Amino acid sequence: MKIALLNPAIWLGKNSLHPYVGELILHHKPILYFNDMEYFGAFCYRFQKEYGVAKFLEQIPRFVFGLKTLNDKTDALLCFNGAPEKKLGAPVSGFSGIQIFHVMDYFRNSKEQSEILEKGGVKYVFAYTDHFKHDAFFRKYYPQYKNRVIPVAFSFGERFEDYTPFGERHEKCVAIGSITPFVDKMALETGKLSKIMMGYEAAEFFSPVETIHPDRKMLRDNETKLSDILDSFLPSAKTKNIYAARSEIPDKSWVPKKVSSADMSGKRSNYNIVDVLNQYKMFIHGETVFNVVWAKSFEGCAAGCVLVCSDGEWNREFGFEDKVNCIMHKNGDVDSVRAAIGWGLKNPQKLEKIAISGKELVREKYSPKVVADYIVNRTVEIVEKEKKKI
Repeated sequence: MKIALLNPAIWLGKNSLHPYVGELILHHKPILYFNDMEYFGAFCYRFQKEYGVAKFLEQIPRFVFGLKTLNDKTDALLCFNGAPEKKLGAPVSGFSGIQIFHVMDYFRNSKEQSEILEKGGVKYVFAYTDHFKHDAFFRKYYPQYKNRVIPVAFSFGERFEDYTPFGERHEKCVAIGSITPFVDKMALETGKLSKIMMGYEAAEFFSPVETIHPDRKMLRDNETKLSDILDSFLPSAKTKNIYAARSEIPDKSWVPKKVSSADMSGKRSNYNIVDVLNQYKMFIHGETVFNVVWAKSFEGCAAGCVLVCSDGEWNREFGFEDKVNCIMHKNGDVDSVRAAIGWGLKNPQKLEKIAISGKELVREKYSPKVVADYIVNRTVEIVEKEKKKI
């Protein structure tokens, strides 16, 4: 059975949003299908820069540009770009195999995205969590994917290392992440983002909630109340932090410093996230209205910091267990957050063991290589299942 990737030109690299894409290419040698020379050029540049010329030359025999060749050589076409309304992530009309596409930020332009995926013949979708199970919004706009969602962990980039002995870290928790509105009016007015990137349907569905990240907003609104146990890097936070930047920890972010995703998402400073995670014993990044297990859950644990998260089933499904490899609180309950962090501070020896267990969980089960293997294995299962129906 042969797998192909559609336009693997975006998330390439050991520190990209989807670091497993590069591992999949290197270790499983899929067909690399491009529907536009612009994306082929981007792939050539980024792949050589990240993995070297020798590794790039190994990929040349697997480049495919025509539909007939794609059909002749491929059983399944995978895409990790999102944006099915654009050529970069559009389903391939006329493809004879199984198409499995990652829905990524499915809550933006949802009705159109869902229709394009269905009409384009995408029978299964990859997702950051089992959205159909955990998100009523997804069930409303993507009903065709009941029992057809394949949860894929974000994984973590190689820059998320554990540099700092646990005993030398600040005895506090740190709050990180953006507080993103469903419709960012400022980004629209300045032209940073287009209407197609706005979550109008989600805004209506979750009204009167105004942000994708209500738990982060809750933490920011209670920053003074929590300041004795929680430092905050949330946007517009006003309390003073212990954190001081350390130059000896390199910043290997995959985004350019002057055009940072941190600025786009409203963070108050473009800090080195690995440095931050290495200075604190615990971190919290809050739940979203969509109940997604975001990248930070894996990145923070990989850096030796204890995850403080909700007790939602979506977290448990990825192997997180309260007081085993993380500390859990009741979703949307600030007093429960205080109690969870307070327990960690009162039990330093247990907290260190939790940090070790959390790091072991993500490094053993959710490294880019392991996630790439999982994607291939699930794809093989689906293709074999579909063939039996014929």
